[in-house]
Amino acid sequence: MKEYLPYCTSTKPTNTLCKILIIDAQKGTETIKMMGKKFPLEQYSLNHLKRAKKHTCGHQLELVIGPSNLITDEEAEELKTLGDGCNDCDRIIEKEVPQFPAYTREQLKIWNSFWPISYKEPSILPIIQIKEEMKKIFEIMKSLDHDSAAIYNPKTEEICYGKKGDLPLQHPIMDAINNFPISDNQYYCNDHYLITKVEPCLMCGMALVHSRFERVYFMEKMEDGAYSYWRLHEKPLNYMYRVLRIKKNVFDENNEE
Repeated sequence: MKEYLPYCTSTKPTNTLCKILIIDAQKGTETIKMMGKKFPLEQYSLNHLKRAKKHTCGHQLELVIGPSNLITDEEAEELKTLGDGCNDCDRIIEKEVPQFPAYTREQLKIWNSFWPISYKEPSILPIIQIKEEMKKIFEIMKSLDHDSAAIYNPKTEEICYGKKGDLPLQHPIMDAINNFPISDNQYYCNDHYLITKVEPCLMCGMALVHSRFERVYFMEKMEDGAYSYWRLHEKPLNYMYRVLRIKKNVFDENNEE
């Protein structure tokens, strides 16, 4: 099972080259304040980095200035007057630092080996699957073909199906939404799951946003799918459901039980 989270969980870091100022630790507080005003890390989308770390040489600090390609030669020369290089290193050096925040503790451990970073646990954590619920989802998935989709209410176990129509935009997901019975006290498809063999297209993916689904389960990726290609789950929308892909080997193993 793979969940499409709105952030990257890969443990392979993406680094960016930054200019680093080496100063005497006694100048640390004053210099950090100055750099916070002149070179705010937010403007480089690097505010997950801590500004300072200890240098290998004596009582010195390394302060990240900003991306090497965005710091001008004039700015670097000006900062050199603040630096305190030793005999073995320049006042300004370059280092690879993590370009993006860490979203998991495993990432945090790896990212910190390059440069110390701040960590805040994401508000959206991976879903813990309930065995009995997954058994029902596998059962529904098994009943579908590539031209059908199902809306499932996990509380009542009611199911509403949709089929592909004759017209180009009559997708099974759209048909399932149109067939869904809306009651007076219910806002669209709250608390419901959409189950489909094939990854939704972008149009259907947005329809699921507007319908306020809780989760989407699919099995096969599409070349221009809403999540694997368009990365819809990472867009800054006012609402987003959870997206989970059931791997075929897991599906086949469960059907054999």
